[in-house]
Amino acid sequence: NRLDNTMIKILIVGAGIAGLALARRLTNTNVKVTIIERDSHFPTGGAGICLPANAVIQMRRLGLYDRLMNASHTVNLIEMAKSNGATITTASLGEAPLNKAVFISLPRQRLMELMQYGMANSVCFSSQVTKLSETEGGLWVHINHSSRHEFFDLVVAADGMHSTTRQLTLKNSKPKNLGVTNWRFIAEHPERDAHPIYYLGNDDAFMVYPMGPTQSYCYAQIADPLNQWRNLPPIPTLQTLFHHYCDPVKSILSSLSEASKFMVGTLESVNVTRCFEGRTVFIGDALHGCPPTLQQ
Repeated sequence: NRLDNTMIKILIVGAGIAGLALARRLTNTNVKVTIIERDSHFPTGGAGICLPANAVIQMRRLGLYDRLMNASHTVNLIEMAKSNGATITTASLGEAPLNKAVFISLPRQRLMELMQYGMANSVCFSSQVTKLSETEGGLWVHINHSSRHEFFDLVVAADGMHSTTRQLTLKNSKPKNLGVTNWRFIAEHPERDAHPIYYLGNDDAFMVYPMGPTQSYCYAQIADPLNQWRNLPPIPTLQTLFHHYCDPVKSILSSLSEASKFMVGTLESVNVTRCFEGRTVFIGDALHGCPPTLQQ
């Protein structure tokens, strides 16, 4: 807060998980928040998402804990294994230092809906920063929906891996392609007392992360520097690439149908990891975008 108690003006660029979390955290403070989102609606989609203890603690601080727990599945153990099922190691999530809060999993869209709850009137949609001009006392920002520049004390880039704000602020900051194709999907997987398992192959991996008694969030990846797998039909491609994996991977892949929904992409990472540049701050994937296996 300023010494004279005047209101601080912050622009949050991006109404995803990071942007909405920050906006909620700044409620009832001496900060005037403006949120803009490039799309005409809240971001949607995704497969599953895993929230470790530190994320659950923050959701409690945001006042969303009860709703979160009603929508999620609690995880008590994580296992790393070889592709043939041989256990490499396990970690109990009920023991220190991992027991500060519960670990949970849920469909990503459910988490998005929680973050978006009550926030629709706070977001300016179809809006994107097109120019930033920093002065000694703040920033003049041109937003595409406005015919004039608007002044802010701080701009927060929460607009994801392909952050326009980061590219306007930092030179040569486009994401780096890691040459790894990945698939995300939700599978029907009824298995009692199942726990998350990360199966590791030579240049591939397959994660099975339960989200309740009947569904699991599945993530698969393979080194693909020539991009030969990404544009092929997901089901036969996955069945071919991971045919040597043990159950439950094999049974999950054999049960897939044309109704299954896949997110197919290429792993990318930010190539400039700066927390801020002048009066522009980077958060979420705009700051530290990295492969999901790193559990940022």
